[in-house]
Amino acid sequence: MLAVDASGSVSDDRFELQKQGYAAAFRNRQVLNSIRSLTTQSIAVTMMQWTGPELHVQTVDWTLAKDEASVNALADAIEASKRQLFGGGNSISGAIDYSRILLAAKSQRLRLGGISQKIELGTTRGAATKRFVIEKSCQPPL
Repeated sequence: MLAVDASGSVSDDRFELQKQGYAAAFRNRQVLNSIRSLTTQSIAVTMMQWTGPELHVQTVDWTLAKDEASVNALADAIEASKRQLFGGGNSISGAIDYSRILLAAKSQRLRLGGISQKIELGTTRGAATKRFVIEKSCQPPL
């Protein structure tokens, strides 16, 4: 999950800098080598923009990064994505909550090296913490 801060305190130049950093990382040979070293030899990636507690948008669809062509296509998609949010406060907890929603919507089964385990994702807003459990299994990430 790539999360780009689009809050009012982030200038257009700094917004672009965030995207350029993500794109450069995926074009780095060490990142591709790390992806290939995983049991799955791939990772699923999406990108979102966030501002306030309720202002988020997914800007790059889920993409399977597994080889040079796919990581370069992902980097291109990151760079091509346009800023869709301006202002609206600053809520990291809102970004975490939206990330959880995107992950759950994609699949309730995530592949992690063929090891089945549970992770708990809690919301960060409010006095009571809600717990959400996602079962990891041997299902493909996409």
